[in-house]
Amino acid sequence: MELTGGPFVALAITVTTVALITGAILTGRTRRTVWGAVQRALAMVLVAVLAVLSVAIVLNAQNQWYVDWGDLAGTNDPTAHATTTGGSAGAIYGATPAPRPSASRASLPPLPSPNDRVQTFQVTGRRSGLTGRVVVLLPEDYAAPAQARRDYPVVMTMHGYPGSPDQWLDAPQGRERIDAAVTRGKVAPLVMVSPQLDFPKGTDSERVNAPGGAQVETWLTQDVPELVRSRLRVRTDRASWASAGFSAGGYCAAMVAVRHPQTFGAGVVLGGYGRPTFSGRHVLRTQQQKDAYDLPHLLTTTRPPVALWVQTSDGDPVSYAGSTALAASAKAPTSVTLVMAPGTGHRTSVWSRHFAQALEWLGRTVPGFAVGGAAGRAA
Repeated sequence: MELTGGPFVALAITVTTVALITGAILTGRTRRTVWGAVQRALAMVLVAVLAVLSVAIVLNAQNQWYVDWGDLAGTNDPTAHATTTGGSAGAIYGATPAPRPSASRASLPPLPSPNDRVQTFQVTGRRSGLTGRVVVLLPEDYAAPAQARRDYPVVMTMHGYPGSPDQWLDAPQGRERIDAAVTRGKVAPLVMVSPQLDFPKGTDSERVNAPGGAQVETWLTQDVPELVRSRLRVRTDRASWASAGFSAGGYCAAMVAVRHPQTFGAGVVLGGYGRPTFSGRHVLRTQQQKDAYDLPHLLTTTRPPVALWVQTSDGDPVSYAGSTALAASAKAPTSVTLVMAPGTGHRTSVWSRHFAQALEWLGRTVPGFAVGGAAGRAA
């Protein structure tokens, strides 16, 4: 019986319902003795456990966290297979510009929390008019005097829906994965920028510029980069900026890279998809509006000079079709590396493991993230 199949879900609900009714009947018939109290307690515990399991089974079937019994038990083969379509990722970047002159660094304003690696900014976008939070994780050595003339590459991370900017610090272990990759010499020290994505908070914006509504794409691709460049020691060339996201944030990461290659040279997509999927009211009404955010369509028609690293699984119905469509649509100079992780579901533990691999890919492929490259040296 399949873990996410309808018969198993129905069986779990039926067993729980029968246990609840049986427990209520037996509890009323037990004697008012110590043994009777033990029986009543055991019946209540059993019903509570079955109820929790039933809820977990229903939610798992809806969200596809674990796709089968092997995935749940951890016995599926976790080996991922990567294939690249389109152009060569290393061929899409021009010469990496020199770092900014040191005078611009001296004029940077003080940080909100000068002694912390995690900084939180409250920003009103000059172009979008949106006000939201931006959470930043600085490199470990950012405040070191020896690094005062150093500029860092940037990864802008996008959370899923529902979610918050802080999610990337914990859920996919963003901080731990970045620190480990830097320590192992797989990627240059970098700044992780996690902006608010939903306006108003709790709304599934799919991060697009809604006609007559919130201009979330403008916020992400103009206002947030403007904030980062004006407040932090970061590189400004496209070969030193990448987007990354999981689930709905995976779509967002691909979207900003595909539609704004002048800002983002690369994108990391973890369990994402190729077209916006609104959970509530659809804000894109005309075919022209929909085509503008249909990423396989854009890869075919515009061929942006970006490299995408896209993780999915044949067991993840949320991302599989859209991710494979991205790979199939890639034409040079666009490069799509599709990482197929068979038998895994739609959950953060899977994305955390693959984010570590994606960081190594950035270090190997995108010049600004290379250890010892122009972005990795103090000017």
